[in-house]
Amino acid sequence: MILKYISIAVCGVGCLQGLILIAALKKVSKSKGKNLTWLMLFLLAVSITLGGRIMYLYPNIVSSTFPLFTDFILFLYGPLFYFFVRGAFAELVVSRRIVLHFLPAIIHVVLTLPLIMLPKANAHHLIQTSAVFNYLIAIVVIALVHNIIYWIVTFKYIRNKKKEHQGTTVTFDAYYVDYVKWLFGTVILLFTASVIIYLEGISWADNFFQMTWIVASWFALGFVYLVVAKPDSFGDYLVRVKNQVVRSEREQAQMVQLAPKVEEMLETQRVYLNTELSLIGLAKMLDVNTVILSKTINQEFDLGFYDLVNQYRVKEFIELGKDPANSRFTYFALAMRAGFNSKTSFNKYFKKQTGLTPKQYFRKLEVA
Repeated sequence: MILKYISIAVCGVGCLQGLILIAALKKVSKSKGKNLTWLMLFLLAVSITLGGRIMYLYPNIVSSTFPLFTDFILFLYGPLFYFFVRGAFAELVVSRRIVLHFLPAIIHVVLTLPLIMLPKANAHHLIQTSAVFNYLIAIVVIALVHNIIYWIVTFKYIRNKKKEHQGTTVTFDAYYVDYVKWLFGTVILLFTASVIIYLEGISWADNFFQMTWIVASWFALGFVYLVVAKPDSFGDYLVRVKNQVVRSEREQAQMVQLAPKVEEMLETQRVYLNTELSLIGLAKMLDVNTVILSKTINQEFDLGFYDLVNQYRVKEFIELGKDPANSRFTYFALAMRAGFNSKTSFNKYFKKQTGLTPKQYFRKLEVA
């Protein structure tokens, strides 16, 4: 009895929270310019389901058959989830075909409506018959299969979307949408387990089925909380579209002209000897912005900024190490003179460039 009232309270709070979150989603949708309609409809389905679970636990509130009507939502989860994912990829849904996806839910409502409209006593008696009871169990199983099919369709859709733009200037980072996909899959597994347990006739099956509804619903509420609470870091980036913009001819020409200047700064002016040299500092010397300088180094030298600078520093260190006048200095002291400001950084880049430690390198030179 205590578990029953706890379940009613949890379902009631969840239903109320769902309605509040729908209003919050509408506000986020308007302020961020995002179409979250499918997510709002999905959340509405969750809220109605939680309300139906309360009626199921406390049938004196309404007719004992009314919760059967709310179970039509079982057929809505799969399509709503599928369209929500498509919306995350900014894909428009053809309105003429939408009805086909919701046809099972419509059929279920049509078939269940006569039972709901019967007088309470007659309806209750009819539900007790094996034929109607088996029909209701069959509906739950069919709805479960229906949702599994939509999960598979959604899984394939996400995979194909990722493959679709391979080799083009557009790529998709679908980390969060993958997360939601597996969350929905976990919920389906929970329901599959609960249905199997129920069909086996285990004594606690009904409670487990009820708890599955609650856990699944609160999973959905938790996800929507993230979208509402962190719209910039989560809600906007269910799918990140990365446009690899082709550089303009003007930018390309600018990089070609800048490359010799960078080389001159390193070869002639030896700016790499400054231990505090940074990309920003070099950009100021050349009177260019850091973005174009970084792109120039990446494209024209096929290296990152620090890889390029430290390449010159390693060469400088080797020249210093070869000079007999510097034999009284430690390797790190020479590295500091070459522009390195960290022993770790020096060792890392020296071994990266030569494949040897400084001691091994100079010992090899002596043998040669």
